[in-house]
Amino acid sequence: MPAEVMKIHVTAVLGEGYEITTSAGKHKIESDVPESLGGKDHAPDPEELFLASLASCKLITMKMVAQHKLWDTNGMSLTLSMQREEKKTIIHQTISFPGNLTVEQQDKLREISHKCPVARIVTGEVEISDAV
Repeated sequence: MPAEVMKIHVTAVLGEGYEITTSAGKHKIESDVPESLGGKDHAPDPEELFLASLASCKLITMKMVAQHKLWDTNGMSLTLSMQREEKKTIIHQTISFPGNLTVEQQDKLREISHKCPVARIVTGEVEISDAV
């Protein structure tokens, strides 16, 4: 049986300077680049949006698992930072857990965070093709 094909669509439109408006379903997302790169810094840059997407996916995935196990994760937060090296990019992750979770629960959620859909995209094989 073939794997299910899931398609997600977004459309990005270039505005003035480097300002971008992206449509994702019924939502609009703005992006820009810093003034140092010629932008107006009116919105997050694409790399910040990428990290925001990854962080959101990780937190949602951890929350889903925790909710199923009846673990209270209110107040949990996640910080990501990205470091580029010559041939690779390293994403550093720091998770702040509420004080009511055991070390074992925290370890399980940390492990689960690396299995969210966006993390799987980043660590899996990705191909970008041009539609004609």
